Amino acid sequence: MVAGYRVGMHFLTSALRLLEPRVDDDLIDRLHYLYSSTIILMFALLVSAKQYVGHPIECFVPAQFTRAMEQYTENYCWVQNTYWVPFQDLIPHRLDDRERRQIGYYQWVPFVLALAALMFYMPATVWRTMAAQSGLNVSLVLQLACQDQNLDPLIRDRNVDVIVRHVDDALKYQRDFGSKQKQSFPAATLRPTVLMSPRSI
Repeated sequence: MVAGYRVGMHFLTSALRLLEPRVDDDLIDRLHYLYSSTIILMFALLVSAKQYVGHPIECFVPAQFTRAMEQYTENYCWVQNTYWVPFQDLIPHRLDDRERRQIGYYQWVPFVLALAALMFYMPATVWRTMAAQSGLNVSLVLQLACQDQNLDPLIRDRNVDVIVRHVDDALKYQRDFGSKQKQSFPAATLRPTVLMSPRSI
């Protein structure tokens, strides 16, 4: 029981760590990837809990229906699209009138909301992944640049030197890596290859 609790708490803290703001963003970035995606995801969970746990749809059924018949009718209305009729109108008897008033979007609302939350979060994830691959530690550079101790000229000069060396090393690495890629690409494409047919084996 205690081990299951610890595993659950580990997963919860890992999930909450994803929501932690970072140094390499500003309020607008956080508004997009953190706040908007969290609010939309909470709404998606709320709507899906209502749909898949509670009663997603309430239908007016005749009074002589038993509870099982009412449940069957509501399940049928949920799976088959429903249609709306104002209270003062009569229920249309023609099928084409009913199909014209169909409402078919409500089953997809939680999935669309979850997709929207993912789309708000994806640009920040792509940015972090690409920034980590560049060789430039953006988080470290911004941490050093935004320190309160930078008011002291000696500490500021030391931090500027560290940032300059780091950026210079990252750019040198990218230049060297890019020139190696350019040199190895023609050699790899022009290297003679032996093609073997099934008869020669």
